[in-house]
Amino acid sequence: MKIKSMLSKLAVLSVVVLVGATLLNYEQQIKDWWFLRSYEPSSQVAQLAVDSYMSDKGRDIFYVTSPQLNDKATFNQNCQFPEHDLVLGCFNGSDIFVLDVEPGKTEIVEPVTAAHEMLHAVYARLSPGEKKDIDSQLDLVMARVEDPSVLEVVEEYSGAQTANLHNELHSIFGTQLEDVGADLELHFSRYFTDRASLVVKAKQYEQVFDEIEAQIASYDTELAELRSKIAQNEDQLSGWAGEISTSRSRLKSLLADDKIGDYNAQVPVFNRLISRYNQTVESTKALVDRHNEVVSVRNALVVEESDLVKSLDSNYQEETN
Repeated sequence: MKIKSMLSKLAVLSVVVLVGATLLNYEQQIKDWWFLRSYEPSSQVAQLAVDSYMSDKGRDIFYVTSPQLNDKATFNQNCQFPEHDLVLGCFNGSDIFVLDVEPGKTEIVEPVTAAHEMLHAVYARLSPGEKKDIDSQLDLVMARVEDPSVLEVVEEYSGAQTANLHNELHSIFGTQLEDVGADLELHFSRYFTDRASLVVKAKQYEQVFDEIEAQIASYDTELAELRSKIAQNEDQLSGWAGEISTSRSRLKSLLADDKIGDYNAQVPVFNRLISRYNQTVESTKALVDRHNEVVSVRNALVVEESDLVKSLDSNYQEETN
């Protein structure tokens, strides 16, 4: 009897919890419906939803956060996270803010950021049980992640925000990781129509910087080789200059002593030395010209990369006179 009685109580309790969760979910759906019936997104916000491949469900959750695309000054007022150098978006628990990136190579990051923040809103809506299940799946995926760019981002969120790490993993994996496993893929498919293409966009954004840094590294290697070769040539020229000076003095001495036969025999040797010297001078000039050309191109890339970073840095403002 006691066992049956206890089982009955547990059954009643489980039904009450289930009904309570259902009611809360239904209440949220009503709130969302009421908000969305009169909500009109700006054309920019609507385009972000399209460009980030949000499903109807993902778009609705995105819209109920009243998403905004902010200029740098407004964004800094809405998103204040001093622990990170570059913040491109934030979700404050109710609203989403995305930095309006200057048109160019890095503008592609905007839909990726919008999707990242939308997934924060999704995570916030999960029930405790759903979060526990999702968190365990995130841990399984995290244990086998090898993508260095993803690991780098995860590392940034470790430490100070460890308590919020699963929330971040949820958004990072959903927007930047190709293989998240069947269970998480099913979960994310509720919010995206083409998550694979979203991940491609995230990688294209990363590739902008990767390509520039690879070019800079290649030029740095070439510059090191050029400097080494120039230094070798300068050492040779210095040694040959001494030989030329000595040979010239010897030739003058032979003429002074009227040793024409010895003088004539030494002239071809002297001329070959002069020829090698002049050829090496010309070769060194070409190396120096190439060195200066590479320095110019390399420095232009550094400036380009710096400008791209500035375009993503909400704290950077152009000085105005």
